Amino acid sequence: MTTVSPQSGKLVLFGSMLWMMVFGSIHVFSIFLVPMEEQFNASRSAVSLIYSLSLVTLTISVFFGHKLYGLMRPTLFIVTTCLLAVIGLCITAFSHHLFFAYLGFGVLFGLANGLGYGYTLHMCAQSNKSHQGLAIGLVTASYAIGPVIMPWPLNYAIQQFGLSGALLAFALLIIFVLPIVVFTFHLSGARLQLASDKLASNENNPKNSVRLLWLSYGLAVTAGLMTLGHATAIAKAGGVSNQLIVIAPIVIAIFNICGSLLGGWMVDKLSVKTSLTAVPLLSAISLLALSQFLTGQSILIGLAAVGFTYGTIIGAYPAVIAVLFKNHNSIKIYGLIFTAWGVAGFFGPWLAGILFDNSGDYKIALLVAAIAGLLSAAVAYFVKDNKVKDNTVNDNLFNDSKV
Repeated sequence: MTTVSPQSGKLVLFGSMLWMMVFGSIHVFSIFLVPMEEQFNASRSAVSLIYSLSLVTLTISVFFGHKLYGLMRPTLFIVTTCLLAVIGLCITAFSHHLFFAYLGFGVLFGLANGLGYGYTLHMCAQSNKSHQGLAIGLVTASYAIGPVIMPWPLNYAIQQFGLSGALLAFALLIIFVLPIVVFTFHLSGARLQLASDKLASNENNPKNSVRLLWLSYGLAVTAGLMTLGHATAIAKAGGVSNQLIVIAPIVIAIFNICGSLLGGWMVDKLSVKTSLTAVPLLSAISLLALSQFLTGQSILIGLAAVGFTYGTIIGAYPAVIAVLFKNHNSIKIYGLIFTAWGVAGFFGPWLAGILFDNSGDYKIALLVAAIAGLLSAAVAYFVKDNKVKDNTVNDNLFNDSKV
């Protein structure tokens, strides 16, 4: 792996954070739920499928990203990815049929989002070797800043210019930040170092650990993704006033940021078992309270707790993988485990929409999410409990057999 200076690492981190602030706004999708229902004359579950599809394509691009990262220099990769996102948003903005929303937002924007997200995580980890956990935590936190900043201007744009105007404004924001991100990466001179496709095994890190991490991660993020995709609708169904509904995704995103930073810190300080079992348990408790006891403005407290735990999970898992598996293998392994996020992203928000359509509220959906959190903690308990701050783990982690 090529060594880069601390200054180059900071430049990569700054550019990545700015880039992810914009791309992370994919999670303000709940702002578009009702306008899309009206524009496409579709049900809640049908519109929710747009978000679910975007998360699936995001996952696919993270999984296969390591095959594409090395085909272009960082600056050209950034330009290509951002233009793909802009095209997807424009297709959705000018369409009046649900199919083109699936294609534009669900496929193209989702693919671009995953390529950017995976790329920045690995670039920052390699460029900031001495504090990988913190660097990854900052990137995931930045990814959550978009949902904090964007709901207000997007909601205003929808009111003033309609759904199409809001989506075009989103596309223009990407175009605006693109030259800044390109300049910082160009100035850093950093390049992502990739390894061969072969993954071998080590008795201290059996491939069974990857399976357990995959399952615990997927169950853990299910709750967060179900809630993120329906935040404003959950708030409205629970009795939050119309003036405060728009705050729901902002509350989740703010606490998501705090959780992401904590996730990186936990990886540097605590054991795997402690890090990966405590947080899903807190998520489950929050969701149970949200489904059974919280009403009116107090729902925002429950949403804040869910956002915090989701952010911690998102920040912890890539950092755990980066230090458990040496960098040249972590890129592929993270892509593999991240497919669990895609499965959760597809079924979680869609299932929440179906349960809402059938019951008229979100109580059952939130209860299902709470159960997923409990199961995640149970699975994570069986992951090998070792201190992950040691960066000297052996490279060889898998047999040639399939994982």
